[in-house]
Amino acid sequence: NGYIEATILNTFAFIAEQTNVQSFNPISISINGDKSFYAFDAEDHQVPRFPKIARQADGAAEHAAEVQKTGLGSSAALVTSLVAALLQHFHVVELPDQSSESGNSGFQGQETLHKLAQYCHCIAQGKIGSGFDVAAAVFGSIEYVRFSPSVLDLKKD
Repeated sequence: NGYIEATILNTFAFIAEQTNVQSFNPISISINGDKSFYAFDAEDHQVPRFPKIARQADGAAEHAAEVQKTGLGSSAALVTSLVAALLQHFHVVELPDQSSESGNSGFQGQETLHKLAQYCHCIAQGKIGSGFDVAAAVFGSIEYVRFSPSVLDLKKD
């Protein structure tokens, strides 16, 4: 999995830089997933794929080649959880404790996690995406309010 490989390589490079460690003891990482999420049912039969929608120049939608991904941010969740686990394991950052009453505890660590997870995700994807899925995985939710197009109007009144 390219996402796991990019995340491990870049996160260990970051950890080495932050801790001045030149080599690491062997570590075992197990990643478990539910087979039904990955386009197969319990009997290993392929389930219907999600259709990809493309826009034509005139704005009309048409179905393009079907793809085998859900588009629900699973790669972002995988990358973010792996980066968080490694940063915590090597005591590089303190992340917020969900049971903690202090709202600011671990915020700086969360910012570091966000930046590194975004970086790893972009490297694995080979492009810079919107970043909403990684941000949601790190911070829990995102609220987006579209700004008025008039903000971009450069004409003087």
